[in-house]
Amino acid sequence: MGDLVNLKARRKQARRQQQEEASKQSRIRHGRTKAETLRDRAAAEREARAKEGAKLER
Repeated sequence: MGDLVNLKARRKQARRQQQEEASKQSRIRHGRTKAETLRDRAAAEREARAKEGAKLER
């Protein structure tokens, strides 16, 4: 027979890992200076304008 596994402990472990990943993403997103945020926003706007200009009209 295989090893016994405590499902409750496995669920807790998976939930902790998922929360840690979410925390890591949040730290990346919110742990930036205002200048970095503005730079990224400007880059996204530039990219959106480039995509909009490349669309074909029907």
